[in-house]
Amino acid sequence: MPKLRIKTGPNRDKTVPVGETPVSLGRDPECGIQLFDNAASRNHAEVFRIGEMCFVRDLGSRNATFVNEEKIEEELLRVGDKIRIGSTVIVFEDEEAGGSDHSAPIQGVSFKDDDGEKIDDPLKDEEEADARDEEFSEDDFQATIKLNLNRKQLGEIRSAGSGEDVAVHLGLLLDLSKTISGETHLKPLMAKILKIAAEGVSAKIGILFLRDVKGGLIPRSHYGIEPGEDVKVSKTIVRNVFKHGRAVLTSDAVVDARFKQTESIVLQGIHSVICVPMVSQDRAIGILYFESQDVEHPFKPEDLDIITAIGFQASVAIQNVQAHTQQRKMLAGAIRTLVAAVEMNSPETQGHSERVCTYAAAIAEQLKLSDAESQNVQLAALLHDIGKVAADSSNEGGPKVEGHVLVGVKLLENMPGMEPVIPGIKYHHEKVDGSGFPEGLTGDKIPQIAKIVAVANILDHLMNMPDEEGNTKPTKEALLEMSKLGSKSLDPEVVAALFVAHRSGKLFNPKTIFEPAKARE
Repeated sequence: MPKLRIKTGPNRDKTVPVGETPVSLGRDPECGIQLFDNAASRNHAEVFRIGEMCFVRDLGSRNATFVNEEKIEEELLRVGDKIRIGSTVIVFEDEEAGGSDHSAPIQGVSFKDDDGEKIDDPLKDEEEADARDEEFSEDDFQATIKLNLNRKQLGEIRSAGSGEDVAVHLGLLLDLSKTISGETHLKPLMAKILKIAAEGVSAKIGILFLRDVKGGLIPRSHYGIEPGEDVKVSKTIVRNVFKHGRAVLTSDAVVDARFKQTESIVLQGIHSVICVPMVSQDRAIGILYFESQDVEHPFKPEDLDIITAIGFQASVAIQNVQAHTQQRKMLAGAIRTLVAAVEMNSPETQGHSERVCTYAAAIAEQLKLSDAESQNVQLAALLHDIGKVAADSSNEGGPKVEGHVLVGVKLLENMPGMEPVIPGIKYHHEKVDGSGFPEGLTGDKIPQIAKIVAVANILDHLMNMPDEEGNTKPTKEALLEMSKLGSKSLDPEVVAALFVAHRSGKLFNPKTIFEPAKARE
């Protein structure tokens, strides 16, 4: 729920939710937020909601109301906006409107150096680290396996343990192969790898680190870390494994000669650690890290074997997904160029399809669609007018619009991989009350992808396409117009998601299929 947080004055850090009843701001004790500020009027301003939109309105105060230091009479609020009344500052917040950055490091994992200081990247200051690493030999590890980075055959990896262990491990590898073989998106792939591996060796915690485009090593996925929990990972272990391609098992990290001085291990009482590199095409791309705090059941050499094998599989799978992602981006770039060429014939529509794609991406993110669903939505939004390249532009009204929709469908229906995208193009002129076309679908019979494209399309028309008098609507007025359409022609849930995306500040800056690899993998 959106809320107001007081940042200055005697009620600093007090929060008040913005519900269906307006929140009044002023010196009057009856106000929802009483301001102890001589510059405030008794009833100075109010914050109110219309659906999922929140507004602040000045109530004729003598000293005015400011939003982000601009004087306002009424303003549509977005997350982070600062309302100032006199010297009192109130911030508009909404935790639920936030989204997740798929490329950002996961929360709850930090690196600690041997002095206990938090560091951002264990691979920094490598020359100094190399000098320290030389002070240790492989014998300092209670158990290690050296990996030649050019070795690609899993059969060359040491197999230890009983026949029963080998059967269990082979079954685990087969399960992993089947689970990740069809995955084409990085976030769910990493989660599946960690879950299978951690459960296979009974690990309490598992973390997958990947090297980013700047060469740093960041945590990208985890298993077993509770919300609010802070897991301290020793840079000594991580750096050695990543730099030297050496898989490490220590059955008691607290007393291990190599790591006994590492404060991050001692503080947590970690009794067993497995850390293996993920290597593909002779290049280390990340590491798998697992912890066990069960003193009576530490990791065994057999566990190191299976995690090492999983590291090879994970490396190949991750690189395949990254290559697939890059191909999708190249396709999106080609489509983007084609659409821009189509729109060049009509100056008033230039940029329309890409803006619709941006709004659709923000709505999809707010609706928490999967990466695959979001990308299909974005492609449909980008291509929703592609039929105009061949449709008869001499017609006016409905036949012209309906014509370009059907032409667009015909252009795409023979393209492999476009099957999930076509409904978003074919049905984006349908209306929930059944008055749309081409089939007059109603309510839930309209595919969700088409509902999203429809909302994004109409919003852009309201804000950027001039009416008969040559006028366009400001964002606030366009959103208010959308709220009126939400119960008639547009899907209310999708419209609500649009409003929350605007409120959170992501409507004009979502993660899209055009993001560079460092921002979206």
